[in-house]
Amino acid sequence: MENYRIIQEKCPRFNNCSTNLCPYDPHLEDRIWYPDEDICRRWSITKDSLWIKTQRKIKKKSEDSNKYWTVPMLKQLFAVKKGVSGLSPDVAEKPQLNKFLKGHKKREFTEEQKEVLRKRLRKIQEARQLTFQLED
Repeated sequence: MENYRIIQEKCPRFNNCSTNLCPYDPHLEDRIWYPDEDICRRWSITKDSLWIKTQRKIKKKSEDSNKYWTVPMLKQLFAVKKGVSGLSPDVAEKPQLNKFLKGHKKREFTEEQKEVLRKRLRKIQEARQLTFQLED
């Protein structure tokens, strides 16, 4: 009960909310989510909102709402493509989860690689800006 009081203090929508994954839930990592379930609407004020954005993408692109997602999966998923699928409730979770996490490792970049990517991004942004100015 104490945990729910803390969540209620942080989120004014807590009493009317029907989401399974609340960013303020201390047991968040133990919860699961199906793509046909609700998503937190206060994602913009949470510290760790990227996984909630991933939920929104999955909800749009997932073709199987009978498979569930865990928060570690949502945090690790880098790109959400059509046909993306979660874990089957009919099969043991641990092997499925390990396979998923191994197959969706986040790439680690060196500082040199990051700088190269930043330069590419700047060029793309400048080209878009130029195109936008030409259209006006």
